[in-house]
Amino acid sequence: LDARTDVYGLACCAYELLTGRSVVDGCTIPEALAQHEEGLRPTFTGAPAVPMALQLLVRRCLAADPSERVATMVELEAALCEAQIAAGVPNQRDDLELPAVAGPRRSAI
Repeated sequence: LDARTDVYGLACCAYELLTGRSVVDGCTIPEALAQHEEGLRPTFTGAPAVPMALQLLVRRCLAADPSERVATMVELEAALCEAQIAAGVPNQRDDLELPAVAGPRRSAI
């Protein structure tokens, strides 16, 4: 267990907030656990307002293999900024500090 476990949990919550649906189909607890172990394949059908960049990020954070997920919350913050820029969503606040990432990635956000 490490920060990627928290990234996964946060992505489960984000999916539900963005779609209004549970990340697992209505089922028993053992069936839900099996779905998490086998890997979730969330769809955003019926949620067209969710930008593709954000959909891809949520899917990445829900990867069954932890090595495929965003590794830390700092990296997740940077990835969210990148998704916001890719989606063309303007920033409503200009007083927020940029994520603590280095080099070219920081200059891109």
